[in-house]
Amino acid sequence: MIIKKLNILIFTMLISIMCSCSQGSVDKKEIIGKWKVIEFNTNTKDLSPGIIKVAEELALSSSYEFKKDSSYSFNSSFESHDGKWALENKNIIMTFSSEYEKNVVEKYEVVNLNKGRMTWETKFESEIIETVLSKK
Repeated sequence: MIIKKLNILIFTMLISIMCSCSQGSVDKKEIIGKWKVIEFNTNTKDLSPGIIKVAEELALSSSYEFKKDSSYSFNSSFESHDGKWALENKNIIMTFSSEYEKNVVEKYEVVNLNKGRMTWETKFESEIIETVLSKK
């Protein structure tokens, strides 16, 4: 009886360790490709609903292409730019320059990546912005 309980405990611990390891990083191969933003969610309370609506429309017009050589392209109804991207554990780090700003660094935490659907979060001041993308 003690051995059976010990085996269950060890099995449970192994499963927990395996799950925590798999959730700790993202495979770069899964990110490479073309992605389209399909959802935009924010818990921002300090902005007017009109500004949030414009931000949502802009986000939903956006697409990304992450390439094997660590470059990427971004396109939206507002702007387009190319830059470099890196993957650090669950974070996608994008660096670019646009006509509006130079050497911009954006960081997105991948919170879900499954079957061609990716959800990432970024912080804007104290608020969280969640974006859902679908692989084309």
